[in-house]
Amino acid sequence: MASRTVITIAYRLSTVSHCNWISVIAGRVLTELASHDKLLVFKGGYYRLWQQQINFRTEKMK
Repeated sequence: MASRTVITIAYRLSTVSHCNWISVIAGRVLTELASHDKLLVFKGGYYRLWQQQINFRTEKMK
């Protein structure tokens, strides 16, 4: 959405993968803040969750 701030809480990370900024909050603390691509390169909590969801979808399709 151009010129707007939207706060989205998502269970599926694919819902927010297109966003300019993604905030990762763990235990009431902002732990990561970046784009989807940069968060994957960082290989932190967002990366681990992304990998879990990708693996779950892959297993489900078998």
